[in-house]
Amino acid sequence: MKLKGISWFEQHLEKVFACLFFAALLVVLALQFVGKESTVKVDKADVSLNTAWESVASKARQTSQKLAANTAPEGDTGAATRQIVEFSERFKGPVSPARELAVAIGETSSVGMPSVRIATPVAPLPEIRIPPTTDPVAVSHLTLVHPAEAEVPEVAAVLPAAMPYDKAGVTVEAEFSGEQVRRIMTTDPDGQGPIRPMPGHWLENVQILDVEMLREELRPDGTWGNATLIVPLPGRMSLREELGKPIPGAAHMKDLARLATDAADLVRRPTYYQSWLGEKWLPPSERRDNDRRLAELAGLGDDVRRLRDTAQRLSDNIRNIDDQLSRLGPGGTQPPGERPRPSPPPNPGGGGKSAPGPGGAPPRTDPGRPDPSEARRRQLEQQRDRLQRDLDVVVSRLRAMNQDVSMFVAGEAAPDAPTVAATFEPPLLENPSVKVWAHDVSVERGKTYRYQLRVVLNNPMFGQGNVMVPEQQQWASAPVVRSEPSAWSEPVKVDDESYFFMVGASAADARVNRLASARAELFVFKWGRWRKADTSLEPGDRLEATVKYPDFSVLLAGGAPGDWPVPIAGQPGRRDPTQPPPPSPPPSTSPTDTRMPPGSLPAQPDRDRREPVRPGQPDGVDVRGQKLPTLSADIKIDAIFLNVGAAPAMPGSTAAGAIVFLRDAMGRVITRTTAADQSSGLLARLRRSAEDGESDLRPADAQRPDEPRQPVRPVRPEPEPGGKSPGGGGGGGGGA
Repeated sequence: MKLKGISWFEQHLEKVFACLFFAALLVVLALQFVGKESTVKVDKADVSLNTAWESVASKARQTSQKLAANTAPEGDTGAATRQIVEFSERFKGPVSPARELAVAIGETSSVGMPSVRIATPVAPLPEIRIPPTTDPVAVSHLTLVHPAEAEVPEVAAVLPAAMPYDKAGVTVEAEFSGEQVRRIMTTDPDGQGPIRPMPGHWLENVQILDVEMLREELRPDGTWGNATLIVPLPGRMSLREELGKPIPGAAHMKDLARLATDAADLVRRPTYYQSWLGEKWLPPSERRDNDRRLAELAGLGDDVRRLRDTAQRLSDNIRNIDDQLSRLGPGGTQPPGERPRPSPPPNPGGGGKSAPGPGGAPPRTDPGRPDPSEARRRQLEQQRDRLQRDLDVVVSRLRAMNQDVSMFVAGEAAPDAPTVAATFEPPLLENPSVKVWAHDVSVERGKTYRYQLRVVLNNPMFGQGNVMVPEQQQWASAPVVRSEPSAWSEPVKVDDESYFFMVGASAADARVNRLASARAELFVFKWGRWRKADTSLEPGDRLEATVKYPDFSVLLAGGAPGDWPVPIAGQPGRRDPTQPPPPSPPPSTSPTDTRMPPGSLPAQPDRDRREPVRPGQPDGVDVRGQKLPTLSADIKIDAIFLNVGAAPAMPGSTAAGAIVFLRDAMGRVITRTTAADQSSGLLARLRRSAEDGESDLRPADAQRPDEPRQPVRPVRPEPEPGGKSPGGGGGGGGGA
C-alpha cells in the first residue's frame, strides 16, 4: 500500500539516528585501546594515572624536608619571608608590656559548653601521687545503741536481735594533709624540663569522696591475715556505692565532688550510732588520751574513788535540801488579812469528862507576821551553802586530777565531749591536717585487729584527655585516685565478754590453820555499762559471781518505737526540734487540792535548783522518784583458784605483793599478781564505768549502796521576838 504524504526521510529517520549512535560508541571504545594514555597534572607536569600517587608522595616528602630544615630561602624571597614573620609576631603581641599572671590559666578555653574546648599545644604533666594518711589511731568501744537507730533497717541488721543493743566496734582515726596535695600537684618537678605543673584551676573541685579502711586479724599463731576492706558504716551517708558505678562524664563527677564538699564532715568523719545510756562514743584521739589519763591515775585510784564518793554524797544531800525547799514553797511573808491554812487541832485539855478548857492557843492571825516556815527555809539554805562550799573544794581536787566533774557541777559539759564538728575547717587543699576516721562494726569480742586508712579523691585529670599528650591520656580515664595506705595501726583488742582482776590475796598460814584466799572483781557489760561483782575465793573455787543491774527495759515498755525521742548527733539528751513534743500528762484524779493558797506567790521553777540531765540519762525520760527493778547475770570464768604465793614488790613500791595461781580450761597454770592487777589501766576504766552505772537513772532520793547518806536534821521554828512561844493546850476542865 502506497504511503501518501510521507517522505522517505521521515520514514527512516529513527534508523539513521540509531546507526550514528552505534558508530560513535564504536569510536569511543576503540580509542580506549589505541588512543593516548590519560594523565593528571602534578606540580605543573602531566603524569599518568598509574604513577600519580608516587609523584604526589615524592613532592610531599620534599616539602616536609624543607619545613624540617627551618631555614628561610635565600635571596629576596627569604628576606620577604623574614619580614612577614616579624610583622606577624609584633601584630599578635601586646601594644605595651604586660605583667605575667602568678598562676597559669591553662591551655584550654571553654566555648559555651564544658565539653567544647579549643586545644593548644600541650606538654607532659607529672604523675599524680597522693600522700598517705598519717598517725592512725585505733580504739575499740562498747556502747548501748539508741532504740531509734534500730528503726533503720541497715542499722538493725548489725545490732543484736533485741534490746539491749550493746554493740562493740572499732574506730580508726588518721590525719591527711590537703596542703601537701596542692604542693605536689602545682610544683614543677623538673624545673626547665619539658614537664609542666598541673594547671591550678584543675584542682578547684578536688575533694575527699570516701575513706577506705583495710583490716587484718591476728591469728592464733601470731601472724596477721584475713585482709578485709571494711564496708561503710551502715545507715550513714557514703558515696562508695555511687563511685562503684560507671561515671558518665566530668559533669557528673563535679556534682559528686560538690556533694562531698557540702557534706564534708559526714564523708570524712561519719557519725557513730547515738548511745542511749551509759558509755558514750568518743573520737579515737580523745579516747586514747582518756585511757592514758586513767592509766596514769591508776595508782591514785583509791583517792579518786574516795573523792568521787564524797562529791556524790554532798551532791545527794544538796539535792535532798533542794527538794525540801521546793516543798516549802516560796519565801516571804503572808499578806495582811489572810488566814493561813488551818493546822491539825491541838490535843484537848485534861482528861476530865466535861468539855475541854480554853487553854488551847488559837492560830495567830497577826497581819504581816513572818511565815512559820521561813526560819526553816533560812536554816536549810545555810546548810545548803555549807554543803556547796564543801562540794566546790572536792570538785576542784577532782579537776586537778583531770577527772570529769560534769555530774557534780550544773551546766558544765563533760570534757570528753566530741568537739570536732564545732571547729572551723579550712578548705581541703589549704588544710595541713584533716582528721578522717572510719568505723568497723563487724568485729568480734576478744579478737585483735590492725588497720590501714586511705582516702579517695576525685581525679583532677578526669575529662581533660583532649589537652594531654597521647602517652598520658590514659590517666584521664580514671574518675578517682587513692592515696597511699597509711602505716598499720597499733594492734587493738576488742573488749572481752567478761574480765576478772585479782585485787587481794593472802597466803596459807599453817600456824593459825588458815587456808590461802583471794578476792576478785569480775566485770560484764550490760545496758551500756560495765557491771561489777566481788567474790572471795578459796583453793578449788571457780571464778564466778552474780552481778546485779537495773532493768532499763521497763522504760521502753508501754511506748511504741515511734514515741521514743529521736537522738540528735553530737547532742546527747536533746530531742530533735522537728519531732512533736511528748503528750501532756493526764489530769490528776487525786481529791487533794494542790493549788497555791490565795495571795501566795507561785513556786520558783524546779529547773532553777535541779541539776542538768546527767550523761547517763536517756533522752527525754524523767525518772526522778522511780525505782527500777533489778536483774542479775552470772559471770563465769573458766579458771579455778589454786594457791597464793609471795611476789616481789612492784617497781617504786615498798609493799610486797602476792601472786595468785589459777588453772584455766585447758589445764594450764596461769598466774596473776595483785599489784599488777590493781594498777591496771583497764581495771581503772572498768571501775569508772561501774561507778558511773550506779548513778544512771538513780532517783534523787536514792541511797548509795556503799555510802549511807547523812540525814538532814529538821529545824524547829524560832521563837517570836519578845520571848513568846506558841501556846500549848490548857488544862482540861474537871468533871462536874
